[in-house]
Amino acid sequence: FFFQAEDGIRDYKVTGVQTCALPICGLVLDACQLIARRLRPSVPPGDSQETDDETFVTRAYQVLLGTVPVPTERSLCVEALQGWRSLPDWKGGSEAADAQLIWVLLNHSDFVTVQ
Repeated sequence: FFFQAEDGIRDYKVTGVQTCALPICGLVLDACQLIARRLRPSVPPGDSQETDDETFVTRAYQVLLGTVPVPTERSLCVEALQGWRSLPDWKGGSEAADAQLIWVLLNHSDFVTVQ
């Protein structure tokens, strides 16, 4: 959304309502699955020293946030993917874990706000 200030300068603003609606919006949840499905095949098998999950995380950061994750971010995301997959009641396997990570990144402050 644009905000037109009295001095004529336009600025981007994200309202509180938008920020609260994003995490639970059905459109966003559906999009997470589609984005994850699109990004996972773009991960080349056996690529360099990175695991498939590390490459997926890097690709997701590049596409969604326009940056490369620092090593700590990448390792925490990989840990989260592995953790979700290992939950006893987790349904959907690897694909659902990928979509969950995409959902987290879409709710990242770098995605939600213009800085």
